[in-house]
Amino acid sequence: MVGFGLDRIPVVADSRPPVFQTMCQMSFSPQPIESFASLTVVFQTIADIHSGACFGLELLLRGWESLGCASAEDLLDTCHAAGTLADLEIAVRARALEAVSQLPAGLCPMLFVNLDARVAADFNRVMTASHVPLAAVFPEVVTEISVSPDGSADVTDWVHPIRRLGGMLAVDRFGATADSQHLLVHADPDFVKIDRRLIDGVNTDARK
Repeated sequence: MVGFGLDRIPVVADSRPPVFQTMCQMSFSPQPIESFASLTVVFQTIADIHSGACFGLELLLRGWESLGCASAEDLLDTCHAAGTLADLEIAVRARALEAVSQLPAGLCPMLFVNLDARVAADFNRVMTASHVPLAAVFPEVVTEISVSPDGSADVTDWVHPIRRLGGMLAVDRFGATADSQHLLVHADPDFVKIDRRLIDGVNTDARK
């Protein structure tokens, strides 16, 4: 699975017009982040490496700098520490729903959405609030799962609930850690996203 843009495929990136972006306007816990209002979401196209046809959109988070965070990962860590990580996950998905109506006509393929493993305690709340509405708009919703950064949750427990909702699964960052092999075996994913370190420079490295 490779993401890239062709002239005939609308590519959504930070530099694109704001029609592809929508402000995240939900506010939650006042500590340490008072509001998610400055966050945006963008869609990145996922294209078939052979045909170039767009078959999916990946939901990406932007705007963390305005909240004093160094990266999206830093924002996720901060919200996890504050107990608002599930609220952030729901807010980001709500913005995706708002942005759908502004996508080019006919471009509404499957949606890929990452779910942080640390929301395990609030898994049902996040899925109830977001998966069903997204599945009503997109033909397929693919939940990207990866190993919990702190090892606190086994995301393979999510496999059957996601399948029961009609969702698909992708193992994210496969190869980044030895534990990702566990996900490949036990999650039975529909897609595997290979970690960048394993494919970076593949055009010049015959071994890769």
